[in-house]
Amino acid sequence: MRIFLALSIWLMSTSAFAQQVWGPNPPITRPIVTVATLPACAAVTKGFMYFVTDSLTPVALAIVAGGGAVQIGVLCNGTNWIVQ
Repeated sequence: MRIFLALSIWLMSTSAFAQQVWGPNPPITRPIVTVATLPACAAVTKGFMYFVTDSLTPVALAIVAGGGAVQIGVLCNGTNWIVQ
């Protein structure tokens, strides 16, 4: 019973802290990878978002290509990883 009570108090205090720091919408973080290590883009990964660290001359809504030095956000559209 004491463990449950302590855990409950900790969870309440942690979420109260998060509310004070970020408000009702905490920041969204994305995994940071290289283009070569992105997971396969398919129907099951549609909507996944990553940051890549080696994009080559990214153009908005184009298929991402590796081999460069540009850091950019990418999105799986169900078929390809596209530059955001």
